[in-house]
Amino acid sequence: IVQLDACSINTCIDAWADSGSKDAVERAQSLLKLPQADAISYTTVMKAWIRSERPDSAAQCERLLYSMPNPKSRSYATALHAWSLSKDPEAPLRAEAVYQEMLKRHQPTVFVFTSLLLVWARSKRPESDLRVQLYFDQLRGRYMATGEKSMRPNDKVYNSVLLSKKTNKDG
Repeated sequence: IVQLDACSINTCIDAWADSGSKDAVERAQSLLKLPQADAISYTTVMKAWIRSERPDSAAQCERLLYSMPNPKSRSYATALHAWSLSKDPEAPLRAEAVYQEMLKRHQPTVFVFTSLLLVWARSKRPESDLRVQLYFDQLRGRYMATGEKSMRPNDKVYNSVLLSKKTNKDG
């Protein structure tokens, strides 16, 4: 008899997510009840929610994030990514709340900043351009202060800033 481990559970979760089945997310999520499920399992289910393109997928990702025993940095980044794709008008505020919670445990990555930039860039909120500038400045400041190549703004970061300018008609 083969013993289940987290890797095999995560492979099954990923397979359900890719299956295209109507109940794929629910089936993937049901595997989180297994004792071998870990942070990667939860994050993989979050990715399944994102792939499902359901209107509530970002909220479901956030709910999963906060139900995890020990969320990893990548888990927070995945939840932020889900909010960056959401059409919910409250998405930027929800993303910021996730970001603030993440800062209590982990350092932000370029991927985290990109998601924050995108959620605000796509927003029609009046403060969106200022928020994009704030997060861009934070990212750039971290890169300038540390010289850490992984924090260097990339093309996705700059495209998010440009999208914000376009969305806010601030060319």
